[in-house]
Amino acid sequence: MPPLPWTAGPAADTDGDVLVMASLLKLRSFRRVPGFLRAALAIRRHALAADGFAGLALNTDLPRRTFFTLSAWRDRDALDAFIRSRVLESSGGPLAALMGASPGPAEGGTLGSAARRHGLRTRHEGC
Repeated sequence: MPPLPWTAGPAADTDGDVLVMASLLKLRSFRRVPGFLRAALAIRRHALAADGFAGLALNTDLPRRTFFTLSAWRDRDALDAFIRSRVLESSGGPLAALMGASPGPAEGGTLGSAARRHGLRTRHEGC
């Protein structure tokens, strides 16, 4: 599967800082890949319309069953509202579990530096 490039959401033009969530997900077997992709694409479709959603990208390393995601939100309240939505409950799987987890300490840096760490590109130069 080719990577899904950075796609801006309704809050892409938010001034100031955004909350960035990056994830690395490794599936146990190739049998889980189709279900994971269906869930990830459903979550993406709903996120693109969510209030406070600034953007996302997905990269894959299919031979290693590994997926990298990067999303940006206007603030923690916007992300929490999306997590509470029924979209994640219906998708199930590791992505839903990850988004429902409390984030650990941020690594710091910018959206661009987070994207580069995960092999993703954003449209925002100089991030």
